Amino acid sequence: MVGELIDRMSILDCRIEADAEPDATIPSWPYPFAINLVRAVVALFAEIPSWTGEGFNRFQWHCGAASVLRKTILGSAEARGSNELEIEAQSASLEHARQGYPPPYEMTGFELRREVDPGLDIHSISRDVSEGIMRRWETYERVVSRITPASQLRIPKRFCAPISFQRPREEWREIYPPYPALTVESDTRRWGLPWEQVHYVSSVILALQIARADFGDGTLFDRAVGSIDVSGIEIGHATWPYVSGINYLISGRMDLAFTAHAGESFERSSTGLRTVGQLFLGSRAPDRIGHASSLDARMRRMIVKQQLHTVGSPASYRFDDYLQDLCFLSVVHSSLNVGDQGEHDLIRQLTSSAGLVIEPAAWVLAFEWIHTKAPLEFAVNALRSGLPLHERESSVALWRSLNIAGNLSAKLAVQQFLFGEIVDKDMSGRTPTAAINGVPADLEKRLIEFLESSTDTLEEWVFSQIRLHETLIECCPTSNLAIAGVREYEDHPVWRFLNMGVRVSVNSDDPLVFGGFAGEELAALNAGYGSDTGLLENKLQQLSTGDGYHAVVPDVDKDFLHRIKNLREAR
Repeated sequence: MVGELIDRMSILDCRIEADAEPDATIPSWPYPFAINLVRAVVALFAEIPSWTGEGFNRFQWHCGAASVLRKTILGSAEARGSNELEIEAQSASLEHARQGYPPPYEMTGFELRREVDPGLDIHSISRDVSEGIMRRWETYERVVSRITPASQLRIPKRFCAPISFQRPREEWREIYPPYPALTVESDTRRWGLPWEQVHYVSSVILALQIARADFGDGTLFDRAVGSIDVSGIEIGHATWPYVSGINYLISGRMDLAFTAHAGESFERSSTGLRTVGQLFLGSRAPDRIGHASSLDARMRRMIVKQQLHTVGSPASYRFDDYLQDLCFLSVVHSSLNVGDQGEHDLIRQLTSSAGLVIEPAAWVLAFEWIHTKAPLEFAVNALRSGLPLHERESSVALWRSLNIAGNLSAKLAVQQFLFGEIVDKDMSGRTPTAAINGVPADLEKRLIEFLESSTDTLEEWVFSQIRLHETLIECCPTSNLAIAGVREYEDHPVWRFLNMGVRVSVNSDDPLVFGGFAGEELAALNAGYGSDTGLLENKLQQLSTGDGYHAVVPDVDKDFLHRIKNLREAR
């Protein structure tokens, strides 16, 4: 009903007339009006997170609702085709954000992230990436051009247009129904099991490589993008394909930062810590981790309580989560020069099968291997050669041909992580029984007790890696508190992070859902915990100046946009 009313209002029909000249002046008021209308409609009809402990899954639903409403309101105007619409929307939002900073803070940099549409084929992704980069840099130019000397505001000197991998969303199944399995170009079904996520990541990687080559100057492309990002719901979805993919991209001489949103949705504390910690298992550590709520014991407990966890459930991802948690704990113990503390015996029990048992060492080796660049390099090369990896049979054939230094057990373990079963011919009997029938309730209780007793070790190791690599934790206080179920800003872990010497930034989450920008977040922290705001101000200042300088990308060269425009026009 709301959508139909908005459609009849046609509030943006004034934006672009069919016979308007290409260079005609477009009024600036309708787009910010529409964006604020989206916020109002979401607030009234989509039940934005207004109660604590709502959880990440529900938050994702709100984001989807806001996106649909935005498209409903703006769709008819956008369909008539003008980049000006997107540029003006982003500029208006950033102008609003810039004005909202409480003294002594001000906006000195920002980024405009671009999510990859899973319904596009590889070449369409490549074009969409290239065009999106240009629009975002034109937005930056417009924002800067509107800052006058009289405003006494500094020009934001740090900017990039990151490309975002998305973990699968449930609505993708509705938006992109199963397709006739013909060629890679017909692919509209990248979700679900890890082998499908590997295909999705492989497709995006190949598209980025094409876009970078078409850009004409790889160095300029890398600076324009700045960062590769991973976001989305973690429960039921593997993290390792994204870790492997980003390590492969960066190892291929792409000079990009690595950002991941992790530790937001999980069923057990050990899993929440593992989804953050496994980001450090590749050769390239993350430059920035978004949210990382699992690093706070109180938030961990609240998030775990949100999940409807039934011991003995046959859900296949439960088996995979337990196996990965045990393997990760083994990796942590090994790095600490601590021997097996019981995890190998539990791995052996969890992975028992009708056939020859795969030993724990092979499972751990396979777990470490899937976090290297090797799996995605293997998959991308196959995709480049024309192998239709969106077809399960083709993917099965590919991974049957894998050779990990002649280690058959490790190869079979990789197949289990990919397909939820062992797919080698005549080897199906080695598929763990618990992966087929579910983890037995008595074993699951022992697993939960053992892994819960290991959380202090896991947390300590993760923090040691964060400090070692000077990884930045991106805190979004309002979102973190609402999703995790912690009520007060003084209880947000940002204060603990600061006292631990961890680098932090204060950011806003989706403004359409939460209705605020970073300035409002800083104001809320100031109001909620005034005694430590001096420490916060000092630490944030170090992120942009002095010896503590840390940023995802360097300052913008004032001639950068001019150079990339000339480069694109020349091609």
